Amino acid sequence: MKKAFRFWAAVLAALLWRRCAARIFASDGAAAPAAASLTASTYAELEQALAAPGEADIDVTADIQVTHHLQVNGTKTLRSTGGHLVWAVHFGEHMIIVTFGSSLTLRDITLDGGDAQAPMIAVEGSYGVPTSLTLAAGTLLRNGQVTSASLPGGGVFAYGPGARVSMQEARLCRTVPRAVGAGAWRSSAARPFSMSGGTIQGCTAAYYGGGVYLQDSSMEMTGGAVTGNKSGSGGGIALWAETAPAARTLPADQPRHAHFGRRRPCDG
Repeated sequence: MKKAFRFWAAVLAALLWRRCAARIFASDGAAAPAAASLTASTYAELEQALAAPGEADIDVTADIQVTHHLQVNGTKTLRSTGGHLVWAVHFGEHMIIVTFGSSLTLRDITLDGGDAQAPMIAVEGSYGVPTSLTLAAGTLLRNGQVTSASLPGGGVFAYGPGARVSMQEARLCRTVPRAVGAGAWRSSAARPFSMSGGTIQGCTAAYYGGGVYLQDSSMEMTGGAVTGNKSGSGGGIALWAETAPAARTLPADQPRHAHFGRRRPCDG
């Protein structure tokens, strides 16, 4: 009886070890799946590519009229190899929505608001659910117009504690919301708005933050320029909070200009 028990115990142990070892060695050394490479020349193709789960690099090969908001799921990189995006909606929708837990990188591409009466990009954050937008080299956001006072952020609107926005060698130009945050607007965000390069220029807000408006949030600026923007208060960068965090501040005599690096003109 004892021999039989020992035999079957040994068999069970061997089976368990084989199963565990198979899992360990299968995951140990296994390369991460490569991002899918996709192309889009129509709104339908672009909508499908951005909404699909998983990781993908998407090349926009022709000019696309965006007639309804585009929803980003998973991890996506969007760049132009022959076209750009023009927002054709004339009411309150965002051109692109980066949904909870997703990530979007824009590179070498132009997003034109087309003077439509709607904001351009929304980044949805939540506790424990990081969501990110990266405006990388060669990106241009321009001509975002918003007439509704309930829709802040002519260029980028990020909200929620998990939302993260990083601006590199990109340009954000001539965006005009009716209320606040013409270029970029962040609300209740635990992660700061990070600007390491690029230009926010020629943006206008009626009330606060012609270039950047921060509500219960913060900004880390190590490069780039915020210049030539206008608003009723805080033409360049405006901060609203119950207790303002310690941060790099602009001199009192320069409320409309911040310049820590190379400035690139909107049309250059």
